Amino acid sequence: MHSQDDMQEIYPVLSEAEMIVLASPVYYHSFTGQLQCAINRIYALDKPANLKKAALILSSGSDQVYDGMIYEYQNSFLDYLKLEDMGIYTAFDKQNKSEEKLTELKQFGKSLKNIAEKNEEE
Repeated sequence: MHSQDDMQEIYPVLSEAEMIVLASPVYYHSFTGQLQCAINRIYALDKPANLKKAALILSSGSDQVYDGMIYEYQNSFLDYLKLEDMGIYTAFDKQNKSEEKLTELKQFGKSLKNIAEKNEEE
């Protein structure tokens, strides 16, 4: 029995996506409950057909809370779904509102756009 919830809107997009970017605040060494539930539902699909790449963006008040999430991301999410890691981006404390971090993330976004455009040309 399938439950009717917001994931029903995500599944069609996920089936076409070549890349997924997970983003989460970090409160206690792990993904938020909502994101963990979504990840579990993605695992239940086996592997979305076109998904090849993933990136991770994390935000917290301290830079000492990322290890558990990064471990799970690399050793469970990427490995299980056989995805290429496109990067892990973190911001903590005052970095969360810094121009430097915003610029870094914008550059990351532009690099993805350039990769996508290059792939379309091939």
